[in-house]
Amino acid sequence: MRPVEIPGITLHHLATQWSERAAGSFIQSLRCVGDDKFVLKVKSRTYHMEWLIQFPSIIMESGRRWETVEEQPGFIKRTKNWIENAKIVEIRQHGMDRILIFECTEGKLIIELFGDGNLITMNQQDTIVDVLHPKEWRTRTLRKGEHYSFPPGPDSWEDLPENPPVRGKSKSLGGWLATQLGVPAPWTRTVCALLQRSPEDAGEVTPSEWKTIQKTLEKWYGSPPTRWDWISHGEKDWILPRVKGIVNADSKIEEDGKENVWEMVEEKLSKEIIVREESMDKREKERNALHINRERQAKQKEEWEMEARERQRAGEWIYEHFEWVGQLLTALTEARRKKLGNQETMERISGKTKEVKAIDLKKGMVELETVE
Repeated sequence: MRPVEIPGITLHHLATQWSERAAGSFIQSLRCVGDDKFVLKVKSRTYHMEWLIQFPSIIMESGRRWETVEEQPGFIKRTKNWIENAKIVEIRQHGMDRILIFECTEGKLIIELFGDGNLITMNQQDTIVDVLHPKEWRTRTLRKGEHYSFPPGPDSWEDLPENPPVRGKSKSLGGWLATQLGVPAPWTRTVCALLQRSPEDAGEVTPSEWKTIQKTLEKWYGSPPTRWDWISHGEKDWILPRVKGIVNADSKIEEDGKENVWEMVEEKLSKEIIVREESMDKREKERNALHINRERQAKQKEEWEMEARERQRAGEWIYEHFEWVGQLLTALTEARRKKLGNQETMERISGKTKEVKAIDLKKGMVELETVE
C-alpha cells in the first residue's frame, strides 16, 4: 500500500506558519520514539512546540506524550550536542520538494520526506556534519563531510521554466503533478480536468497546458488555499463533473489559451459551493444538536438511576436497623417533648447508642458515625 504523503503545496504553507511561530526559539531535543519515528521539540520562554516525524513522508504537530526508545540511533547520539539548544532562525521548504529546512544560527537541520526519508545536519558552508541514512546517487551523495546538494529541480515555484519540462512517457500526468510539482493527489484530478486530460495520460504537456499549470501553481503556492480550494478539491467526486462541464462549454478558454480558466471556473462555481457549504453546515449543526440531546438524556438517565440506587440503599439500611431506628426516634421525640437541648439530648442518647455523632433538633437532623 502506498504510504501517506504530505504534498509539496501543503508543506509550503505549513513551513510558513511554523516559521512565524518558532523563529527565535531553541531546539530542545530530537529523539527516536519508534521505527522511523522521531519527535522534535522546540521551546522558548513563552512557546513550546513538538513535531512528529514519521518517515518516509509525514511531519505533523503533536501534543501526545511519546516514550523514547531505550537505544537511540547513532545519528541522535552523535548530533545531540549540536542539535540541542540550537537557535532557529527560519523554517522553510526547499522549492517544491518535500524537504523541510530548519535554519539555525550554527547550521541547518534538513528533513527529507521522500524516498525512505532522511535527517541531515550540516554547517553554514552546507557541508554534511552527519546523516541518518548515508546514500549515494548519480547526482547526489549524502555522507559525512560531503557537500549537501538538493535533488534536481527548480529552487522555487517562482522559478519554473518558461517551457514545459520533459517528463518522460512512463509517468502519468497525475503522478508527475504530484511528485514533481507538489500538487496534492485529489487536486491533480482537478488540474487534469482543467486540461481536459485524464490523470493516467502519459502524453507530453503542451505550452498552453503548461501556462494553465503555472497559473494554478502560482495561485496555490502564492497564497494559502481558500475555502473554495479546500472544499472543491476535497470533494472531487462532486466537483470534477462541473469543472469538465464548464471547460467543455465555454469557448472563451480557446481564445485565451486556457490562461484564465482557473478564475473562470472559480467564479462560476463559487455560488454553488457556498450554498453547498451552508447546507453541509446546517446538517452538521443538526447532527451536533442531536448528539448533545442524546448526551443530556444519557446524563439525566444516569442521575435518575443513581438517585434510585441511593434511595434503595437508604431504605435497605433502615429496614436492616429498624429496631435501632425506632428506639432513636422514640428518644428524640421524648427529648423534644421535654424541650431538651442538643447537647443534653446527645448525652442521654450516647448512653444507649454510640452510632450518633451529632444532633440538631431544630432541623430534625441526626449525623451518624458510620453507615453500613
